[in-house]
Amino acid sequence: MMPHPERVMEKIQNADWTRTSPQGSGDGRIFFESIAEYVRKKG
Repeated sequence: MMPHPERVMEKIQNADWTRTSPQGSGDGRIFFESIAEYVRKKG
C-alpha cells in the first residue's frame, strides 16, 4: 500500500495525538514543504 503523506498535516490529526504532544507539523506537511523547497531550488 502506498502511504498517504497528506494524512497528517498537523500533529493533532495523528491517531496517537492524545498520547503524544501535538505541537508542530505532521509528517505530511513536512513532506509537502520539502517538495516545494526542491521545486523552488530547481526552478
